[in-house]
Amino acid sequence: MMNLGLAALAQNRLADATARFQEGLRIADELQKILTTVNCVVGLAGVAAHAGDRARAGRLLGITQRLLDDSGAALEPYLAALFAETQATVHAELGEEGADEAFQAGRSLPKTDALAEALNEDGCSSGERAGSRSTFPP
Repeated sequence: MMNLGLAALAQNRLADATARFQEGLRIADELQKILTTVNCVVGLAGVAAHAGDRARAGRLLGITQRLLDDSGAALEPYLAALFAETQATVHAELGEEGADEAFQAGRSLPKTDALAEALNEDGCSSGERAGSRSTFPP
């Protein structure tokens, strides 16, 4: 799903990219695949930046960084490039202070809120609905 999301993003098919990254995120979270979870969140940050929602993109980058820090995982080079590109877009649009605020807001979200933010939902995470554990940190 993540690769399909990246392909759709590269073709500026944002609705399709969003759907692919969100489905990949749900599956990765259910299976507790942290790197895939991180990759899908980075993809959603890229979609948000392309769609003009720079504050959401910044929050998603903050969520990504927290997941990376907590897990010790590292982004693949092509996703690190997407992270950096998205970060530059957020900084250019929101300025240093606004970008940092958005980033810290995402980084500080509790796990259920982080997953809901990434999935653009208002409720609990899919993992908690199903009674399973989540890869998102508490």
